[in-house]
Amino acid sequence: MNTELFIAKRLVKERSFQGLIAQRMSKIATISIAISTAVMVLAISIVIGFKKEIREKVTGFSAPIKITKLSLNNSLDTPPLNKGWVPISNLRKISNIKSIHPYTIKAGIVKTNEEIQGVILKGVDSTYDWSFFASNLVEGRLPNYKTNSTSNEVLISKINAAKLKLKVGDKLRTYFVQKPFRMRPFQIVGIYDSKFQEFDSKFVISDLRHSQKLNQWSSDQYAGFEILLFDFNKLKETSQQVVDIAGYRMLKDGSRLRIENIKESMSNIFDWLSLQDTNALVVLTLMVFVAAINMITGILILLLDRIRMIGILKALGMAPKSLRRVFIYLSSSIVIKGLLWGNVIGLSLSVIQKHTGLVRLEESTYYLSCVPISISIPSILLLNVATFLLLALFMLIPLLIINKISPSEIIRYE
Repeated sequence: MNTELFIAKRLVKERSFQGLIAQRMSKIATISIAISTAVMVLAISIVIGFKKEIREKVTGFSAPIKITKLSLNNSLDTPPLNKGWVPISNLRKISNIKSIHPYTIKAGIVKTNEEIQGVILKGVDSTYDWSFFASNLVEGRLPNYKTNSTSNEVLISKINAAKLKLKVGDKLRTYFVQKPFRMRPFQIVGIYDSKFQEFDSKFVISDLRHSQKLNQWSSDQYAGFEILLFDFNKLKETSQQVVDIAGYRMLKDGSRLRIENIKESMSNIFDWLSLQDTNALVVLTLMVFVAAINMITGILILLLDRIRMIGILKALGMAPKSLRRVFIYLSSSIVIKGLLWGNVIGLSLSVIQKHTGLVRLEESTYYLSCVPISISIPSILLLNVATFLLLALFMLIPLLIINKISPSEIIRYE
């Protein structure tokens, strides 16, 4: 029989006055750990969800990796990149690359009877991955660019549609400042709303064949190629593989390809996202500290409440190591119960928020309409293991008092 475990169980179940004190202190410590754990689970789910949502919005407008022609020109009028200059077949052999598709960029001005708005016409072809815009489509349908002739169908944002007072089915007259001056009447077939105003206010999605004609490019000339990935977390590794395959190629006109990943081109957004990890770390540290303080306080009170029992057990020959083990069993049961209930509460609140969006956010500030939630089981399991180990270390601190308890002194004053 495990004597230490038997004593620990009897202490929890004891109905005497001292037993009630132990039970109450156990409940207080358990509640404290449960609340701290619930807050930590929520914090991790919110931070992961926030980073995931913002990353998906950014990569929806600009792919994780882009290949363009190296140029000192920083304007939207980029030099054309011939399709044959990019080793697409070799790049597709990289395991993390999901798809590669061409795109064009053209600045234009949309004018109605009452309003005027500058936009960026992003041209795509039939190979384009519409999953992002499909998930953010609020009216109409997605454009169809699989026709043999150039399509006039475009997708505009809800912000621009409201500002220009346009709706699905209306004409989008877009003017291009070039020589000669050009105008194209597009047909609005869909309206999207990503809630990322910085991009929504700029981009109109169109058939890239329009931009090629406006720029007087051939059918195999584009502004560049976008590369989508299976695993965004391997962005740096995949980007380097793309550089190794295509980055050192010398083009026929003496120039080279430029490979740029989204963390480089939009460093301000991803630096901002990295700050969320710091905020989460601060919250986790504070919660563990609060739980540890309550844990230490609870164990100290339990020890002082049971000091006579400790003295008697020492007098009967029980070693201090065995006595510490009794309270380690008792403390571990408190920590496990607290972690269990904390996870139940934290995960329940996370699921409710994920499916209902009860807690709202200011879209203009956070680019989201409600607090995002992404439940990562591996992260939560790691959190629980780390919390248990840290609290286990803290619970050893008050147990050192057992070594200083003298049986003779305790029995003398009883």
